[in-house]
Amino acid sequence: MTENTSSEFIRPRLRIFLSVDIVGSTAFKQSHSSSKFKPKETQQTWLGPFSTFYHAFEGLFAKEWGKAVKKNGHEMGQSPFLWKILGDELIYCKEISQLHQVFVCIHVWKKVIEEYRKKLHKKEKSLDLKSTLWVAGFPYLNAEMAFISQVDELSNEYEGEGNTFLKNLMHLKKYYGKENDEPAVKSEKIIIDFIGPAMDTGFRLGKFANNHKMILSIDLAYMLSFEKGWYEKIGKDTYGFKKIKVGYDGRETLKGVINGKPYPLIWINMLPPDGDGLHLEDQLRHQEYKLCGQPKLHVAHDIQDLSKTFLTLNNQYPILPYINNDQKCTDYENPESFYKIPPEHEEKIDYIKEEYRKQIKKDAQEQTSLKEKGDKNENPPEQTPESLAKTLTGNIFNKNT
Repeated sequence: MTENTSSEFIRPRLRIFLSVDIVGSTAFKQSHSSSKFKPKETQQTWLGPFSTFYHAFEGLFAKEWGKAVKKNGHEMGQSPFLWKILGDELIYCKEISQLHQVFVCIHVWKKVIEEYRKKLHKKEKSLDLKSTLWVAGFPYLNAEMAFISQVDELSNEYEGEGNTFLKNLMHLKKYYGKENDEPAVKSEKIIIDFIGPAMDTGFRLGKFANNHKMILSIDLAYMLSFEKGWYEKIGKDTYGFKKIKVGYDGRETLKGVINGKPYPLIWINMLPPDGDGLHLEDQLRHQEYKLCGQPKLHVAHDIQDLSKTFLTLNNQYPILPYINNDQKCTDYENPESFYKIPPEHEEKIDYIKEEYRKQIKKDAQEQTSLKEKGDKNENPPEQTPESLAKTLTGNIFNKNT
């Protein structure tokens, strides 16, 4: 194995995850299930809305993202990609290199959800959408796991447990390719997954989302709370985004998250304005609010103190999020604190890099040693007739004794 100790791919990354799920999917499938196809049908009756959702949603997302980049593509970074499909749930992911990318992602995503809901309600009134958004930092606190996607590409060196730390990092290095100022070229044979406390929290939060409340993780809500300056200067006029309103439902215990400490539930209001042409469930919600009282809505800035206090109290996880970029955009309020890596995280990441370099060197030395031994076995020293006779005599003597 050729020694390659470059570890630049092991760097801090902050990612935003955007989940959308179909509400009412199980009941819909059960009510439309059939053991037989009807005449002149190519698929079961329940499948149509879901196959349409998978393809039409991604098309709408790509279209809206492209429009946003075209209007102001300055430092937008890599585009979001589909990370995972879990049944009727799609989860997209994007690496964040500037604070405003968080704002654009949320606004574009909100618009896509709203637009697709309208299309969905016209065809299937029993189905709806819900969404959950969160952020996660890597490679410390959360982890990237890389795998070779095809079993037949695996060689003997991957059998058994072995040095899993080194194997994973070697796969990650191949996945990211050569790091430079341009987006990295991914290896088609390597797939990546994400695990860690932030990922678990994001999935736990999903149960509180509904068609009228887009749930945000507390660290993402904190980032969104700095949107005001950007929105007034760029988001409103350049992009034409509508102002986001958020709500707060107190704190709830999330199973297994932060040792059972109640977690703040912050959400973006997804209920359309009251008026003609509303979906029946939206009409019902408005009517309920008229009788019971409208939940108090806030601008994103109002949640800043609460979210910062909660994150400061939890010095292990969750933490104040940070972006790994020495050159922050100065076109809007963009606090320096978002671009400072905590010393203990920097120290841990440096340690991971050093361990990787050590393991690569050790592995290279072992491979060299094995090769040298193999060469000796493949090319034994040439024997003279005298030495060969001596060897045979010794073997016979030892056997007889």
